[in-house]
Parts: sequence; structure tokens; C-alpha cells
Amino acid sequence: MRTFQKFLVISILTFSVNLFWACDDGGDKKENTVALCTDGVDNDGDDLIDCLDPNCETACASLDADEDGVPDHLDVCPGFDDGEDADNDSVPDGCDICADGQDLVDNDTDGVPDDCDLCEGSDDALDADEDGVPDGCDLCPDYDDSIDADADSIPDECDICADGDDTVDTDLDGTPDDCDDCPLTVECNICYEACYYIEEGCGYPNACAASGFDCTTEDDFCESACMLDASCAAVASMISVNPDPDLSACINACDPNNACTTCTASSCQGSLNACYQDTICTAFMACSESCIDAACVDTCATDNASTATTNLRACTCTNCSTDCANLCVSPN
Repeated sequence: MRTFQKFLVISILTFSVNLFWACDDGGDKKENTVALCTDGVDNDGDDLIDCLDPNCETACASLDADEDGVPDHLDVCPGFDDGEDADNDSVPDGCDICADGQDLVDNDTDGVPDDCDLCEGSDDALDADEDGVPDGCDLCPDYDDSIDADADSIPDECDICADGDDTVDTDLDGTPDDCDDCPLTVECNICYEACYYIEEGCGYPNACAASGFDCTTEDDFCESACMLDASCAAVASMISVNPDPDLSACINACDPNNACTTCTASSCQGSLNACYQDTICTAFMACSESCIDAACVDTCATDNASTATTNLRACTCTNCSTDCANLCVSPN
């Protein structure tokens, strides 16, 4: 009887041991981790993958390290409560990358969900200048985008208008209004364009300033359009004895006084050249640009008296008495 009981006890123990080691992973303990329980292996050779094996499934189901009610082998966010998902995106709060958005949508596949993407369409992880702005959306590469003294959203190192709003450019000329001499008018920009053309394109440095052109006023808008449409040869002829007739006609049509200017340019080259070298005389030219009578010219000459001024005026009124009659003869 004792022999039978002993045999029965040994048989029961053997059955219990075999059951206990049914999920044996080859080590000295029953597999009890997510990695082992989900490794797709049939450790006990019973043709049932471990986690499909009733014995292992029971074992794994009892393992819940973070005590959130979800077994470790099914835990979406180990260490946190899988039941807490404030934004209802199926990603528990503890592992939520985008706390207020949908974590499962990432169209640019950069690992950052669209709702929290710093640079949609580019990789948020690429930031060569380490300024916190991904390269794909960096406004000022190689510099810190966060340094913006004038708060216009353009970083200082790439700011065109340091003390103004770079984002406001009414005339779309590339220069912000706050630093634009001609923020609103196309005509003003044409004037500057004409001066650039004459000085840089045709090779007459400082020609506009020397001739009294002021692109911030309307006085020279019409003439500048004429110059911009002319060839450099035609522009050069305006200070010769034979000014280009088409350009002369265009300029003269802008202002009756231009006939006087054209005549002076062609008849008093020596006096003009001397005037260009004299700052007082160039101030006289700028002053008299808007004069419509001799009294105004007299005032400009008095306020800007110099030998060059006197000589230029004398030459003009001697050689261009017809075209400059209203500017040379003071009223009685």
C-alpha cells in the first residue's frame, strides 16, 4: 500500500512539474516576460505557440506589472495606465507623443504626429543650426530663429528692415515698407529703377543725384519713365549738342521746364560739369528743379551762391533764352 501511495505521489508531482514547465524557455524558470511570451516560439513542443498555449496564456494573463488591468504581453504603454487616453487616439496618455492630437496620423513619416508636427512635410529631427526649428521650415538657416528684436517674425540675422516689419511689402519690390523709400507707388519704384539703369547700366555714376532727381516726390516720375525706356546712347545724347529727339520730346512733354533743362544740358556742358563737382551748385540745381518762374530761381541761386552756380545760370540764360525764358527773366 505504501508503495502504491509513493508511486501515486511521484506521478502527481511529475504531472505537476510537466504542467509547470509546459512553457519552459530552456532556462530555469517559466517564461514570464512580454518578450518571451510573444516570441512566437513553441517552447514545450506541443504544436501550440506559447501564447496560444492555454498554460502560457494563463501565465501571461496574470502578469500586469503596471497594474492597469492589461496583461504585460498586451500592454500598449508599459508602466502606465492603458485606460487613460484623454484625446481618444488609441494611444494611452503615458506614451502619447501628441497629447492633444491624433498620434496615429503622420503623413511625413518623421515620427511626429501631424497634429504636433513642427514642420509638416519635413523631418522634425533635422535641425542643423540647433535653434529648435527643423531645417525644412527654418526661416534663417545657420542662425537662431528665436532671436527677433523687432518681433516681425523674421530672425534678426535675416532681417531686411532691422527696425521695421519685414512682412509688410505693399509694392512687392522685396523691400519692406518701413525701409522702402517708395512703399506705395509704382512710379516711385520706376524712378529708382531708371536711376539704377542710368548709373549702373549706362555707366554714369551719381547722375540722378547730380541732376537733382528725387524719387520720393512726383516731380521726376514722368521723366524717369522716359529715361528707362530709352537706350543708353539716347541718354548720353541728352548732354550733347544733338539730344535724341524722341527722348527729348518725351521729357519735354512731362514738364514745360524740361525744354530748358534739355537745352542747358546740350549747350552748357562745361558749366554743368563744373556744377556737378560743386556741392553748392548741385544744391542749386535740386532747388530750381521745381521752379516755374525766375523769382524762384533767384531765391535758389541766392540760397546756394557759388561761382559754379553763377556761371551755370549765366550760360543757361545766354544760350537758352527761348526755352528758359520764364526762368531767366524776373518779373518787373
